[in-house]
Amino acid sequence: MTATTPATPTWSNLNGMPTCREHAPMSLASALDLTPDAREIRTPHDLWTRITAADLHAAAAHLGSMAQARRIYTCETCRHNN
Repeated sequence: MTATTPATPTWSNLNGMPTCREHAPMSLASALDLTPDAREIRTPHDLWTRITAADLHAAAAHLGSMAQARRIYTCETCRHNN
């Protein structure tokens, strides 16, 4: 992980739940196989948006902490398993 971006792409659904590729629902993982560089992916159950460096910087500016912004945009499963 660099100072500005997550180590792997993170995706957020309409409820704001972040997930990584490893823990993504099967519908998202399957869509990522077809369009790995997509910015948004609509699955039958949700709309997923890739978290970008700009998103991370905006959250850090709002929260006043890059570390806190990184924590918010970390996959929930990864965060709770560590």
